Amino acid sequence: MNKSHPILFRPDVVRAILNCKPGVWPAEPIDPALPMKFQTRRVVKPQPLYKAPWYIITSKKPMRLKNGVICSEFKTNVLEKVTQALSGMPCPYGVPGEELWVREQMKCIRELSTGGVWFDVKFSADGAYSNDDRHDQPSGDQTEWFINYRNWYDAGDDTRVIPSIHMPRWACRLHLEVKRVRVGRVQEISYKDCSAEGIHEDGACNDYGAGGRVRDAFAALWDSINAKRGYSWESNPWVWAVDFMRKEEMP
Repeated sequence: MNKSHPILFRPDVVRAILNCKPGVWPAEPIDPALPMKFQTRRVVKPQPLYKAPWYIITSKKPMRLKNGVICSEFKTNVLEKVTQALSGMPCPYGVPGEELWVREQMKCIRELSTGGVWFDVKFSADGAYSNDDRHDQPSGDQTEWFINYRNWYDAGDDTRVIPSIHMPRWACRLHLEVKRVRVGRVQEISYKDCSAEGIHEDGACNDYGAGGRVRDAFAALWDSINAKRGYSWESNPWVWAVDFMRKEEMP
């Protein structure tokens, strides 16, 4: 069985993933008028410590960095070969063929009925419910989870939001198959990659960059998530670029 890795996405990004036809690669949109997302960039941690774009020059020799430490000499200064060597670092989001399970924002719902208390989760991205038939009781483990988080399901609707980091595995509805993994600098993103990241061709990506250029829109989106963490677009951090396919829904 292939490994499965958790990955967090915001509601607006989840909507773009949901617009991909499941089980189809290369990715195709369900609605061509809307953005779709089948690629993500995540910060490499720790960041390599260097000043040159792809490697550090010491005594006129290109030196390989791993986890911020010089570990060996490169035998070449050809950019593509240096990139290939760096991509030997393990990616925390898996390798092609492995799975990502999506953690997304949701609400904890409790309703009273004749049969007792009914629990469910409602996904913030599109308002869908975890139990589509609206009557299945959760399993024992799920019921225990709801009880532990009673402060959320007892809250008012506007304060019932559960951050994606707290989503349990059983509530996951989106599974992705890793198709390709690369490593590089965030500013190396291409127009095509911006589209794969969920930026629409008119420069719109939900609330970011509407009417602007796609690369500027992606930079604004990137900064809205990563600038406060010290990985701004301007600082041009190293990133993992992961291509993925939305998998068929599990029964």
